[in-house]
Amino acid sequence: MIVASQLVAFFAVGVYRGVWRYFSVADAVIMARGVVAGVVASQLAILYLYRFSSYSRAVFVIDAVLLMGSMTLSRASFRLVADFLNRQREAGTRVVVYGAGDGGALAVRELQKRPTPMRIIGFVDDAPHKIGTRVLGYPVLGDFEWLERMLLSASVELVVIAARRMDADRLGTLRAACASRGIALTRLTVGIEDLIVPFNQGAKAIKN
Repeated sequence: MIVASQLVAFFAVGVYRGVWRYFSVADAVIMARGVVAGVVASQLAILYLYRFSSYSRAVFVIDAVLLMGSMTLSRASFRLVADFLNRQREAGTRVVVYGAGDGGALAVRELQKRPTPMRIIGFVDDAPHKIGTRVLGYPVLGDFEWLERMLLSASVELVVIAARRMDADRLGTLRAACASRGIALTRLTVGIEDLIVPFNQGAKAIKN
C-alpha cells in the first residue's frame, strides 16, 4: 500500500517526466513534493483502514528521509558518473577553456557531448580571484600570460573562448599565436535573437 501510494504520487507531481541526465535543483524540488505527497497519502490510507493500530508515526518520517535521499542519489548518479569519467580521461584533444564563468561551464558541457574524445586541462581567466578555484571540477590554472606559455610549450591542442567580452588586441594576439603553432581556436557563441518584435515594442523603440 505504501509503495503504491508513493508511485502514484510520483506520477501525479511529474517526477517521471524529468530527464535523468539533466537533473537539477528544480527536479529535486519536484521529487520532494512527490515524497511528501506519497507519505501523506500512505498515512491517510493506513489511518482509514487500520486507524494507525500498532503503527509508529516516526517510521513514516524515516521513510520520507530515506526515500528522498535514495531518489536524489539515483537521479544524480548518472550525471556524477559521466562527469567523473570525463575528468579521468587521459586520451583525447587537450583543451583549455578561456573564461571561467557561466560561458565556460557551458563550453565544458558542449565539449563533453562531442563524438571525438576531449581531455579538458582546465580554465584560463583574467580575474585574479578565480585562479586556483574549480569550475565543474576543473581547475582555473592561470591568466592570459599563463595561456601564452602553454601555447609556446605546445601543451594545448585546442583553445575555446567562452568569455562574453574579450579585448580585440588580445584576441588578435591569441589568434596569431594559435595559428603560428597549428593550434585550433574556437569560440562559444550563445545568445537570444529576436525573430518577431511586437508592434508596440517596435514603435516604442523607434520613438526612443
